[in-house]
This record gives sequence, C-alpha cells and structure tokens, in this order.
Amino acid sequence: MRSGQVVLQRLLSNVSCDETTPVANAPRGFLNSGAWYEPATAGQGLLFELNPVDRQLFGAWYTFAASGPADYRWYTLQLGNINPAATRLAAVPVFETTGGRFDRNEATSIRQVGEATIEFTGCTTGTLSYRFTVGELAGRTGDIPLSRVGPAPSECR
Repeated sequence: MRSGQVVLQRLLSNVSCDETTPVANAPRGFLNSGAWYEPATAGQGLLFELNPVDRQLFGAWYTFAASGPADYRWYTLQLGNINPAATRLAAVPVFETTGGRFDRNEATSIRQVGEATIEFTGCTTGTLSYRFTVGELAGRTGDIPLSRVGPAPSECR
C-alpha cells in the first residue's frame, strides 16, 4: 500500500464569486469550465478551465492509447490570451507529457502533438475537433461530441 502527501499549487488565478461579483456576471466562457465527455465513450473525457482573470484555457484530456484500453493517455490543451466570452476556441495546441513516475521528482518531456478546436454549442453540449500531427496518434483526426458531466451553472443560458 502506498501513501503520501502531494503539495498542490494553483496554476491559474482564483476566480471567485461573491455578493458583489455574482456568477451571473461571469463571462460566458468561464461558465463552460468543468468536466465534459462523450457518453458513447464513457471512461474518457476532458476537464476544462477557462479562466477570465488570466485569459487562459487549460484542459486535461484523459483517454486511451492507440493500442487499447489497457494503456491510458493524458493530453493537455493550453491556450493563452483567450476572449473570456468566447464559446469557440480554435488552434488550441495539444501537448503530450512523457517520462516521470508516480510521486517522484523525475524528468519529463513535453511536446506538442496536435491541435484542437473546442466549441461549446450550449450550456451542456459542445464539440472537440482534433488533429494529431506527431506521436502515436499522428494522422488521426476527428470530432468528439461533448456532454457536460453534471448540471450546468444556473447562470448559463
């Protein structure tokens, strides 16, 4: 059995809502933050944060290797200087990180392996279009219809 402690540090600025800044005033893009997946391929999906303070998109895409479900893959999607109200983000770089081991400070390697377009067509629906240019998925393209995991924020219209 393993046990341990991981010290976490926030990557992007905190987006807070209080009585003077209600969520209703949050940019439309921010309201799309959260977990998304395609019901037909349960077990894989995406987590997005669209941060209006830093004008950044960060996404974590958990999926499987080309060889099958025995091997998981994580990709990250990162884009700066986004429009906080945007519901469509194009030319989003997709990165692959390799190396490292669980709970160890070992060297990792990060490289861009493709590009994506993310379009939120509603508060609970969207599409991820992707194109891999290098790596084990090079040449693969496609569109993934996305559904929000859980309810949409009540302010999302």
